[in-house]
Amino acid sequence: MLRSEYYDQLKTLARDVRARFGLTTPRVLRSDLRRIYRTEGIRIDLWPYKFKGLRGAYFNDELGPTVLLAKGLPQDPMVFTMAHELKHHVSLASAQAWAAIFHALYRDATAAQEQAEAAITLSTERGIPIRLAEGVLLRGWALAMQGQTEEGIAQLRQGMAT
Repeated sequence: MLRSEYYDQLKTLARDVRARFGLTTPRVLRSDLRRIYRTEGIRIDLWPYKFKGLRGAYFNDELGPTVLLAKGLPQDPMVFTMAHELKHHVSLASAQAWAAIFHALYRDATAAQEQAEAAITLSTERGIPIRLAEGVLLRGWALAMQGQTEEGIAQLRQGMAT
């Protein structure tokens, strides 16, 4: 994937999020981002430590998605950082879809299916149709490669129709 394609996909995801949450103006407020975070189940933890050049970080572990924000940031850098970290939350489904593609290229159908199903789950939860379609397509390929030909073809057709 070219860098320009990657950024085009991120722009599409950003437009989808803006549309889903009714953000119609270029200006995004901290309250808008807090509403998105709440809806997406992302916790915000204020970071009391000072790290040079680090304003925030995104984690998704057994406790769920969390964004650490440097405590005491002025309003505009705080909003920028919250929006930047939200990108990682939204693009996680993309990373899983690409992991499935990587495994498919190496003919590892089991690993491809595992990553495809993770992408499907996240894409469904977060409302990202393009990643859902990719996940369904890749799961179809993986099923067909594992001998479940009819189910695999049905999944491939479903993915193309999505």
